[in-house]
Amino acid sequence: MTRTSRLVLASAMVLLTAGGSAAQTTSTSSEVKKFEVIAVDGNDLVVRLPEGTRQINVPPGFVFTVNGKALSVSDLIPGMSGTATITTTTTMTPVTVTEVKSGTVALVSGTPCMFEPPRACACLLRANSTSAE
Repeated sequence: MTRTSRLVLASAMVLLTAGGSAAQTTSTSSEVKKFEVIAVDGNDLVVRLPEGTRQINVPPGFVFTVNGKALSVSDLIPGMSGTATITTTTTMTPVTVTEVKSGTVALVSGTPCMFEPPRACACLLRANSTSAE
């Protein structure tokens, strides 16, 4: 096989692999939980939830609703009951793995690799990586 045909074959492999990857997807879900305040110490909160008692470190800016009023953790006192809306955002990033069973690395330029047959080779590419391992 000539050098030009090997280069064309390697380029086609890279393009086919890159074309098959999907975009990043994000999903969001929300859940409303009822709670009763047992104790408050700074941002640490001990609450009784439907699934049991938990100690929670409340992130800054988190808002609870008690009797229709929006309150921060510093406004809560033991004995208060209310609801909290918990929103979870999940980001999925697809990963494409291409296994080259035989070949020689012909060129590494940024993230893509070009291979030439016939030697065995394993190449792992990471996002934002400039080298093949």
